[in-house]
Amino acid sequence: MSYSESPGSGRYTSFSSTAATAELSQLRQRTIPQLVDAPRFGRPQAPEWLKGAQEFLNRYALFAAVVAAIALIAAVAVPAWAAFQPEAATSRLGTVYSSAGVTGTAGTRVADLSAATFLGGIPFVQQSRALAATSAAASGGGAPAPANFVIGGQQASVGEYIQDVGLQMVLPYLNGTAIIKGNVEAWESAVAQQQRTLAAAPPYLRAFQAPLIASGTVIPGARATFYTCAGGGFCGAMSNGQQVFQGAAACSANLPFGTRFFLNADPARTVYTCLDRGALSATWVDIWFYNPADGWAWQSMIGSVYSDITIVQ
Repeated sequence: MSYSESPGSGRYTSFSSTAATAELSQLRQRTIPQLVDAPRFGRPQAPEWLKGAQEFLNRYALFAAVVAAIALIAAVAVPAWAAFQPEAATSRLGTVYSSAGVTGTAGTRVADLSAATFLGGIPFVQQSRALAATSAAASGGGAPAPANFVIGGQQASVGEYIQDVGLQMVLPYLNGTAIIKGNVEAWESAVAQQQRTLAAAPPYLRAFQAPLIASGTVIPGARATFYTCAGGGFCGAMSNGQQVFQGAAACSANLPFGTRFFLNADPARTVYTCLDRGALSATWVDIWFYNPADGWAWQSMIGSVYSDITIVQ
């Protein structure tokens, strides 16, 4: 800064050009600072609600990924664990037993594991058992002893226990399933009670029939055959009024109703009771089976259509 004086005008203050420019710049910044060195473009600020939504979606995606990973691990680990259990090969392929109907004495059991039904209808917990059974059958090895334990009043395998627990967990959430299950169990109980009642009932005897044959009597050369229900056979009530059932015997007229006997050619020594009549010449016994397959199996066990019979009153 320099001072200069001019005649007749007093003292004047003069500034150099550089100092004047600096002073003006400072004055302008103090007066309108928002217009000085302001950025031409600024980064927009995201609203708070959008930030919260992004954080929620990130957490939800992480939780879904964890759940999916756990489900995948369980889906792989459970069948692998079940495949190494001793009871995995307890179910044999191709095991089919016939049904004797409601009043029959033969149990109804269909093969629960087979190659034909492996891809459909088999519960998830049984698939490893089916695979193990198939592998055992292919290799020709014998099935190991099942790992059984007591559940209620009977033994059950590990697979049966898992199925039972799974059923109990699912039933309350299925519409009407609990009621249907209760009705089925009540029906099965009624059928079992009827079978026990029929088995305990004394033989039906007509008032005019001949007295029973003495116990121990042997009748030689009797004819022993079978008759069935399936395929248009006999499925109704017998001459004594009872519904026909598996193992019921129709006898020729020389064997009174209620006669109990066994076939000497039968290695099992099964005792039959004469409860029906037919166009049978003496001495002839005809045993009822639900289907011809069971009848032919029984006939093959006897070995012939003739056998001595022994009375066992």
